[in-house]
Amino acid sequence: MPKQRYILLDRDGVINHDSDTFIKSPDEWIPIDGSLKAIALLNAQGYQVIIVTNQSGVARGLLG
Repeated sequence: MPKQRYILLDRDGVINHDSDTFIKSPDEWIPIDGSLKAIALLNAQGYQVIIVTNQSGVARGLLG
């Protein structure tokens, strides 16, 4: 059985444009050109892509 391969990607500034005002809704989320295609290619190559997020909210004291 093949070993599962994982890739961890930060959300803000890696797959979407970061915002100084903190992204609070899907309407404010704007992907960086090519990022979604890159994730699709990783999936097609057998990688499990995991998105880590909210670091920006934690740093701003918005989340506990």
